[in-house]
Amino acid sequence: MITRTLRNLKGNILELLNLDKKIEEVYIREKYQISEEKYKFIFNSGNDSIFFHEYAGNFVEVNDVACRRLGYSREELLHMKTTDIDASKPSTELIESLLKQGYFVAEVVHRCKDGSLLPMELSSRILEIHGNKMVLTFARDISERKNNEALLKENHLQLEEAYRESKQKEVRISAMNEIVRTINYTLDFKESLHTFAIQAAKLISFDEMGISLFGEEHQLSLYPISWSKGCLSLGDVIILSDQTEPFHTILQSREPVIKDNRCLGIKNFYQGETGELRTNAPIMSCVILPLNYKGDIIGTFSLGSNQKQQYHDSDLEILISLGEHLAVAIENALLHEKAKELAVSIERTRIAREIHDTSVQAFSYFRVKGEFIEKMLKNKMQEESIKAAREIQVIAIEAYDEAREAIHALSDKIPKGENLITYVQKYLVKISNRWGIITEFSTSNDFPTLERTLELQLQRIIQEALANVHKHAEAEHVWVRFVARNGGILIEIEDDGKGFDICALPSCTFGLSSIKERAEDIDGRLIIDSKKGFGTRLSIWIPVVI
Repeated sequence: MITRTLRNLKGNILELLNLDKKIEEVYIREKYQISEEKYKFIFNSGNDSIFFHEYAGNFVEVNDVACRRLGYSREELLHMKTTDIDASKPSTELIESLLKQGYFVAEVVHRCKDGSLLPMELSSRILEIHGNKMVLTFARDISERKNNEALLKENHLQLEEAYRESKQKEVRISAMNEIVRTINYTLDFKESLHTFAIQAAKLISFDEMGISLFGEEHQLSLYPISWSKGCLSLGDVIILSDQTEPFHTILQSREPVIKDNRCLGIKNFYQGETGELRTNAPIMSCVILPLNYKGDIIGTFSLGSNQKQQYHDSDLEILISLGEHLAVAIENALLHEKAKELAVSIERTRIAREIHDTSVQAFSYFRVKGEFIEKMLKNKMQEESIKAAREIQVIAIEAYDEAREAIHALSDKIPKGENLITYVQKYLVKISNRWGIITEFSTSNDFPTLERTLELQLQRIIQEALANVHKHAEAEHVWVRFVARNGGILIEIEDDGKGFDICALPSCTFGLSSIKERAEDIDGRLIIDSKKGFGTRLSIWIPVVI
């Protein structure tokens, strides 16, 4: 009985032990399952592709991201190797890094199932599991980063291109400004061409330049300019017929012409009737444009290069702009030449009138007085003859002084390095010592610097005005004032002399008419303010950009 009871108890205990073991196995299995589910969740929930492969490259495990990204199923990838998806060539340095350091980080390209390529950043590390070397790789899609880098690179290139264009525009603007400055301040024809060619060389390449001007009697004057290694030379002018090609075609079409291959040399254009080329370095390409000034073709502007296909339609914009500036510069220079010729003619007329009003009248007086003295001597009227002779002596001295003053005024020029203000200050001191007149000079602080040609005209006006004061005013004081006013300058010459009645002033008075003519030549106005016994003030206003 007891034995049976013990046997039953032992069986129950064994059953309890077996049950406990089963419960523990279930618990461990459930815990492992939970752990495996957590691992799978983490393994498949990230944004990166994860590859677990043998050292030889055979995939052992991959996550869902890798499958979706590459377009393969898990089963397909587990039958593939790393080389099947790697579109980039394996780097020896990366393999050596993996062997020596056990890890590497690199950028590669993966090939998807549909053939598309994906830039990836790999982070790989060697793991040893049960004595076997395995590789765990995290692959991040860097397509967006690569796109951003490409966009940044494109933007950088655009910025560099914009910077280059801005520098080119800066050079172009600087050259154009220099050309405009030359147009405004350089009136010598050859100097204008020289400056223009130097500035044009900064904007466009050429070996030879030709500037031709159409003249009278169907003639054309060609000015050849050579440019070599930064040195410029202006050749002798060549006279051609305006029927010479291609100038005649340009004159008729009024359009630019670009020529390639073997062109006629610009420097020695059409030497001889056959038009043979006689330049050492043949012009292989050239462009010829009409020079248009206010709707009229006044000539042509041509560039030649020793290189083939040097000029293109894209160059025409800047060339046309250069041609427009050149046309203005040429026209200004030619007008200046005409103005100088006119100025010489006017000066000759003024000198002739001055000689007539002074020396000729004095000689006429001498003739009349000489005849009078001759009659007096014949009639033995000695006292009257002596008196007339003394009068002749006084007039002769006055005529001599006036002639000497006129010659001095014509030869007196503003020295280099000085301006009109410094000249007038010294001139007033000089005439004060010579004529015994007290002089005063004043100028406003904002009085501008004037062009040389304008200063010379004003110098003559001031000389003439002060000479009139000396001859006619009987003044003790003279005031000269320079003032900037109303978009121009005002020159005042005032004296405290005897004055005169303006209404009774003869229209042919030489001194004032000369001043008036000179003022009109520089677009100025002369205002005369005078009254008998109260002196005279001459005001000359000239428009000047201040």
